[in-house]
Amino acid sequence: MTWQARQGDVVVYDEGGLLAVLTVNSSASSYGRPVLRLTGHGAVLGDYGPGDRVPVLSRLAGEWVREWAAQPERTAAEREAARRFLGE
Repeated sequence: MTWQARQGDVVVYDEGGLLAVLTVNSSASSYGRPVLRLTGHGAVLGDYGPGDRVPVLSRLAGEWVREWAAQPERTAAEREAARRFLGE
């Protein structure tokens, strides 16, 4: 069975079989604070918090999400999800 994003998940990246979403649909999420879930071709690769190093990215999840959220094309809902993820 492959993992699929659910309603309410915010897609951060979707390219070349790699999908990254901010989601509260994870046991690693608590009190409505999303985690960054990475999947590869439908299989969950891991759930990451802002201070976790993501091997595929060779950087901290929080750095990546902060840069993504700062892009001008982000919606208010996307920025809010990033703010919750970052604990701001």
